[in-house]
This record gives sequence, C-alpha cells and structure tokens, in this order.
Amino acid sequence: MTRLKTTAMAALALAIMFAGPAAAQTVPTLAVSAGAPTGVGATVTIQWSSLPGAQGYTLEAGTSPGVANIATVNLLASMGTRVVVFAPNGTYYVRVRGFAGALVGEFSPVHAVTVGGPVTCGPLAAPAVAASNSSYLTVKVDWTPVAGAIGYMVEYSRFNHITELAEPVGPVTNSVTKYAGFPGNFYVRVVAHSACGEVAASAYVPFELTNIGPRTPDPSPGQRLPIPAYGEAVVEAVAARFPGDLHNSCAEHGGNNVFMFRVVQALRQRDSRWGLNWKRGNRGDLSQDIVTYNYGPGSDEDTRNVYIIDIVSQHCGNRPGPAWIDQTPATIAGGGIGRWTLQPYVRAGFPPDGRQ
Repeated sequence: MTRLKTTAMAALALAIMFAGPAAAQTVPTLAVSAGAPTGVGATVTIQWSSLPGAQGYTLEAGTSPGVANIATVNLLASMGTRVVVFAPNGTYYVRVRGFAGALVGEFSPVHAVTVGGPVTCGPLAAPAVAASNSSYLTVKVDWTPVAGAIGYMVEYSRFNHITELAEPVGPVTNSVTKYAGFPGNFYVRVVAHSACGEVAASAYVPFELTNIGPRTPDPSPGQRLPIPAYGEAVVEAVAARFPGDLHNSCAEHGGNNVFMFRVVQALRQRDSRWGLNWKRGNRGDLSQDIVTYNYGPGSDEDTRNVYIIDIVSQHCGNRPGPAWIDQTPATIAGGGIGRWTLQPYVRAGFPPDGRQ
C-alpha cells in the first residue's frame, strides 16, 4: 500500500510539474551554436539545461520554426544534455522539451542556427556521372561535386529512366561503391539536393556488371559441378592462421562471423561461386558455420542450387575446430534447402573479389 501511495504521489508531482502555472519551470534553457565553416558545413553544438524529474528529452530540428522535418530524437536523461552533430550549410531551427513517462513538458523557444553563412538559393548544376564494374558484380559510381548541394541521392535500376533503389549520401561524398550481386545491364543516376529544395539530376548512365575474378565455367545442361577438392585445406589453413577468430565464431555466445568470412574470402580467391547460406532458405537468417557453392548455371545471389558445407566442428562448444562436412544430403533429407548469399559478407566490409 505504501509503495502504491509513493508511486501515485510521484505521478501527481510530475503531473503538477508538467502542467499549469508551474509549467514554465519545466522548459529547458536551450543554446545552439555552429562551429567554424568547412566550405560544405560545420559542427553544430546543441546544449540545454537539465530538468528535475525528467526521464529524457525530445529534440526537434527542422528547416523552419516549429517544423521537425530534419529530425525528432528522444534522448534519455542519462545520455546528458549536449549533442554535437555535423550539418551542411544552411539555416536550421531547433527546440527541446523534457518528458517523464507519458507526461511531456513545453518546448523551449525555437533557436535558429546558420551554418556557413546565409543560404543562397538558386539553380543547381547537374552532376556528371561515370559508372564502372570495379570488381565482382560491384559498380563504382563517381560524380562531379555540385556547388550548393547539401547531399545527393544515388539511384539504381535495371531499366532506363526508372528508379528501383535509391540511397542518400552526404555533401562531401562524390563516389560510392555498390555490390549488386547479379550480372547484367543496369543504370544509375545521381540527384543533387539543395537546402532550398532545388534538385538537379544527372542523366541515367548505363553500366554492365560481370563476374570479374576466377570462376569455374557453368556445367553442361542438366549437370552439376563437383565440390572442389581444395576446400578442406583452405579451411584448415585459415584456422591455423586465425585461431582466435575460430574460437570466437559462435555469435550465440557473444562471438562473430569473422572466421566464416575469412574462409569465404580465401575460397573466393579460387572461385567466385563460393558464398554464405541463408539458413533453410530464409533470407536474413544467416547460417553461422556454413559456406555454399553454386554448382549450377546462372547468378549466384539467391540461388538454391548449392552445396551446403559445414566448416566448424563443435561449433559453440568448448573446442571448435576446422571441418569440411557436406551437409547437402542431410539438408535435403530433412526437407530443407540452402540459399546462396554474399550480402552479410559485403556489409561486414569484406571484398566481393577475394583477391583484393
């Protein structure tokens, strides 16, 4: 009963603090300042006073007063009352308020901050774009910097004048490398954006992706390539060179996939048909100790025409060791499938071309 009373009293106190005449006491004092300009932007320091009883703070930033079209961020009180970010040239409007559970305080007055001086609105120049197949199924896109741009959108497609995938990049970037995973003909364009809302798009630039690197030719129609005989020796060599990665290969126990990625990289130095496995074919569910080999024709990414090879014995046990166990028959007998992927490997920063 005492605990319930205490909780009720605390809630009542917070309700009083965040409402009525006392509300002014719950408004943080906000200060916003911009650092030295760099030509494309500057650091912005946002700092506010702490509020008694506040569990956290909501910070809003926008391109006009009271608008949160740039960011709305909730920060716990334990994270402090100061944030430093990098912002492109432009004028921004910031405000902050405290919260305690479902109770929220009043916003501070809006503070304006100008980065890099006043914004001059005007037409942007369209970037000039070049695209090339830089390595295994990977495109390198370069473009000319555009004066006045606060960022770019890089847009990809399999079809001319259509965007299927778009990724934003910052104002100081004018080159990106993208792993596609499929051979074929594609298109890319780069769209520059200004702080005033203007956009300028390049033309769609065609490029072709091919399997650069060592690769076993496709088998005859209706046939399968055999499992390469060198695989076991490769796993043992990687284990001997990186024993720490092998013993730390159980993600369930706080480890990571570095050992498996190193094995794939070593195998791909011989054949780009080697990859990873989506467990039971479920995209996004990575097998933790399996490599796959595309034994058939066509693209690697997402194919189910794979051998499924276990490369760690006693995985997640006390004494993991290098292994080379063909789990394909057992997987098929159990009604399962394998599915080839290289995406987690690439996202981890390993090169699609194993020779790099």
